[in-house]
Formats: sequence, C-alpha cells, structure tokens
Amino acid sequence: QAERRFREALRVAPENPKALQNLGLVLLGQENFEEGWPLFLRHEEIGLLSEGGFAATAPLWRGEKLDGGRLLIWRHQGIGDELIYASMLPDLVARGFDILYKTEPRTIPLLARSFPTVRFSDFDDPETGLPGEAPVLAQCPVHLLGAALRTSPGDFPRHTGYLKADAARTEGLRAKYGGGDGPLIGISWRSKAAYLGSIKSSDLADWKAVLTQPGATFVSLQYGGFTDDIARARSLYGIPIVHDP
Repeated sequence: QAERRFREALRVAPENPKALQNLGLVLLGQENFEEGWPLFLRHEEIGLLSEGGFAATAPLWRGEKLDGGRLLIWRHQGIGDELIYASMLPDLVARGFDILYKTEPRTIPLLARSFPTVRFSDFDDPETGLPGEAPVLAQCPVHLLGAALRTSPGDFPRHTGYLKADAARTEGLRAKYGGGDGPLIGISWRSKAAYLGSIKSSDLADWKAVLTQPGATFVSLQYGGFTDDIARARSLYGIPIVHDP
C-alpha cells in the first residue's frame, strides 16, 4: 500500500524529496535495489547532499575508479548508523582507494584501529587534504556507499567482524568488571534522539528474559546515566548490572 501511495505521489510531483526518499526506502526494503537506489540517490542530491558536502567541485561517487585521486567520505546520521555503514569500508580498502573519512573525534580511535590504511579527520575540520596529497576526485556520505557497493543481496558479505577493540583496554576492563569465563554483555536501552528516540527506547525493567540469562555479566553502556533504571532492574531481578561512571 505504501509503495502504491508513493508512486502516485511521484506521478503528481516527480521531484518531491520525501516521496523519492520513501519510495526508495520501500523498494530497498523489498531488495529491489535496481529501482530503489536511484530514487533514494535522487532525494539525496536534491537535499541532504548539498548540505553536507565538503569538496564543492567533487561529484558524488557512484562506484567508478579514481586513478591517482582521493575519495572523500563523511559521516551521516548517528554513531550507531555510522558503525553499521563502516561494514562497507573493507570493500573500498580492497579496491586500493586513497580514502579520507571525516567523522566525529570520538569515533576516530576505533575506526583508525580497524582500518589502518584509511585516513580519518575531524568532521568539523573543513580541510580535505594537505599540500602534496592526492586531490579529491569524488565524495560520498557514508550511508550512500551502498548505492555502489550493495546493489544485490549477494553484495552483502559474510564476515566475523570488522571493528577492532583495543586489546590492552579489553583485558583491563574484563579484569575490572569480572564475570569469570562468562560473557560480558554491554546494554543500552534508551535513545535521546528527538525524532525517533521514543520508538527506539524501552524500559530496562522489561528485560527480564535477557537479564536473567545464567552466566552473563551485564555492563551499562547507556549514556545519560539512567541510574534509577539500573537500580530498579537490580531490585526486581536480584542481579548485578555493572555501572562504571
């Protein structure tokens, strides 16, 4: 039904950004990549791309080779989304691209450790290169890499993880939080995002089936505190939840 409605909207207003975006998303959700990506890209070119690009003369990257040039990538949406999109960086690394990725400073240590051949810099820094470096030939917000790299279900690789933890910190935190031989499991249950936060949040007290799993130690990764939620869950289920300020 949504697909029919959005197609009708585009018949009336072929360049309506929200109709382009929403029909594109519906089709991508149906794995109709051939029709879905061009619609979604058209929406981005009309609106969001023009607001966030850095290299004014660099075109949107659509999968072409960049002989002797640099691909500029920049963060988009929230950190959780960005870390999911980072699953496409190995594809670019395998192609041997010279990549500059502009992102939030707090994600740079993790991403730089995970992708040592990619150069990362602060999203708020307008510079896109240093003297003598390769020129930026194309740019792409990270969420649009899929238009070139994920054009069929077969393009989604099986992998065993692409983010690399700091081994020394991992060892130190495991010793600090305990848990013996069982898994340490980080949990987060609330989002403060103004637009979708409420539907991405839950009450920790409703997590009984998760929190009472034997042998696991749960560690709060929840930003913003919410210590009352933790205290209530501890009281209800008699289980420890590690909260490290």
